[in-house]
Amino acid sequence: MYQNLTVVFINARNPDLVVFDDDERERKRLDLTTYANVEEIHKLLKNEGFETKQAGGLADDSPECVEWAQLGECAKNSAYMMSKCKLSCSTIKTELR
Repeated sequence: MYQNLTVVFINARNPDLVVFDDDERERKRLDLTTYANVEEIHKLLKNEGFETKQAGGLADDSPECVEWAQLGECAKNSAYMMSKCKLSCSTIKTELR
């Protein structure tokens, strides 16, 4: 969902957001368990300067689009999702092929 963001899951560890500079040195480490919900994490990423991806003119209007798409909302509620969550729905369709 974000440009220039790589997610790595490490088993048996609290989820941390680690931000590196251009020289691959750790710039900041944030414990994500201190955030109450996904919306707060999206705000954090935007405040850190991460931009959302736009593929072929497609974009999501809400940070919840990825989660909704993964839950099958693109099929269940297609009119809304295709107008507000075009990027996430197109990504889900591509992954399912």
